[in-house]
Amino acid sequence: MNTVTGIIIGRDGSTFQLRLTIKKQTMLLGQKGSVPDSVSRKHVRIDLDEDGKMLLTNLDLNNSTYVNGREVEVKRVCFTDVIELGPDHYPLSWEVINTMLPKVADISELRKIWDGYQSQMLNWQIKERRTNALRNITPVFMVVSSLVGILYGREHPWVLGTMIGIIVINFALFVISLFQASDVPKRNKKLRETAENNYKCPCCGCLFPLQSYERLLQMKRCPHCEALLKG
Repeated sequence: MNTVTGIIIGRDGSTFQLRLTIKKQTMLLGQKGSVPDSVSRKHVRIDLDEDGKMLLTNLDLNNSTYVNGREVEVKRVCFTDVIELGPDHYPLSWEVINTMLPKVADISELRKIWDGYQSQMLNWQIKERRTNALRNITPVFMVVSSLVGILYGREHPWVLGTMIGIIVINFALFVISLFQASDVPKRNKKLRETAENNYKCPCCGCLFPLQSYERLLQMKRCPHCEALLKG
């Protein structure tokens, strides 16, 4: 289990409130005297991994910890489980735990956005190369057609007519390719803007840099809301 963060939960020794500690941050919750003496000062630890899964660990053999009515030492838990501490079955509220746990952002939908963006860009690059090849070879066809018309057009009028038709068609294709080439920067810009506007954190809505989905996962956390990125 690659732990991202862990919360130590127990009773505050002086106020008998619920004490939550994560790294150097501590929070006291509930009224003074609300937590029974049967809950130790460091009773359980809940670890959160990169996938958003949680592992509950009983921190002392003298402690008793219950999940859904059964005593446990180590157990995977989720938000639907009922956790109780000590022989008095002090209930641990998930609402309380969530005040300390970082949010988890499921960014799996962003893979579709990135893959779609990459696929469309690749398709347009292929079309652009074909257009460039056609534009480069069109003048050659026009020159060859003109020479053939000059050499054989007098003796064979149909050859001249055919060559003129080829020249007209090639010229039309050349003009079309020029218009398509001028439209490429606008089209690419629009595609990128659309991808960028949808490439955002599902928790806070802030935009991520448009980069590969794999590199995005390597960020681990949203730089804005600190949510864990889960793919």
